Amino acid sequence: MTPAELLPLVYDELRKLAAAKLAAEQPGQTLDASALVHEVWLRLASPGRESGELSFQDRTHFLRTAATAMRRILVDRARAKQTAKRDGGRRVELPDLAAPL
Repeated sequence: MTPAELLPLVYDELRKLAAAKLAAEQPGQTLDASALVHEVWLRLASPGRESGELSFQDRTHFLRTAATAMRRILVDRARAKQTAKRDGGRRVELPDLAAPL
């Protein structure tokens, strides 16, 4: 089954799963459930895969894989946000100093 054939079959379930994941997150998320589903879909159906077809054992396997991808996307976004808060993109380069003898 190609990604284009699979998406309409699982979209509503993925959206419910994404809404549940986002409900457990802290307020201030800039993603909504639809955007999270689309991000997951881009990761799972990326052109870098060996073939144009997605291969999963069954529906449960696919949904578990999608849930893991959602969690990773949310964690990556949280880490990026924390990184931006810590240094704001500004780093100070220190000159090389000779080690004390």
